[in-house]
Amino acid sequence: MELEVSNLLKIVYKPREAFEGMYGSVSAKEGLFAWTFSAIFGLIIFSVISGLLKINTIPLDFGVGGKLTPIGVTFGFIKTTVSLILIAWISSKLANKLGGNGNFNETLGMLGYSKVIRIIEAITSGVVVLAIYIRTIQLANVIGAGATPANVWEAFFRSIFVGTLIMESIFIVWELWIQGTAISVEHKLSFLKSISCLIISMLIVLTIWVGSSAILTII
Repeated sequence: MELEVSNLLKIVYKPREAFEGMYGSVSAKEGLFAWTFSAIFGLIIFSVISGLLKINTIPLDFGVGGKLTPIGVTFGFIKTTVSLILIAWISSKLANKLGGNGNFNETLGMLGYSKVIRIIEAITSGVVVLAIYIRTIQLANVIGAGATPANVWEAFFRSIFVGTLIMESIFIVWELWIQGTAISVEHKLSFLKSISCLIISMLIVLTIWVGSSAILTII
């Protein structure tokens, strides 16, 4: 399986140009391979950083869950993969209803390639873990110098929450832009129509996951 290597980096900052270069030649299998490659590569990078620091929490979920454990990573990867397939299928159907002329196979292929952004998110997640580690050591010294522990740690955890939320929001918007562009190119639709199809598809898939979790909880 060969990847469109020349377009991988370009997808992140010039998605329309990258996807137009792939148009008519990308398949669902290739897209899933691109996503798998991105997940594994990102996981390797993050694992090296977290392994050195002995921290297994993933602050920014780059598609493999929130815990660096075999079960957590496996479940996270499967869930993201299933979501990707469902979103591609629903988006393709909706786009065709709006006058698009693309197909599910190539839509999944392009959306799979869009997941290359998860490598950047994995690197960022590793940097966040490193920053938290360094700051924890600094705060331990501050507390040792006589500062009130409760106030110091409260401010610390608040800053982690806010910072992580901001970065996660940036990646969500970034990926929406890339994937919306992918659908626009594949189905020859305006970006507005394409992003609408994408967001509706994501909300439907999210509802499916929430509903499934609720049913399992009741059972």
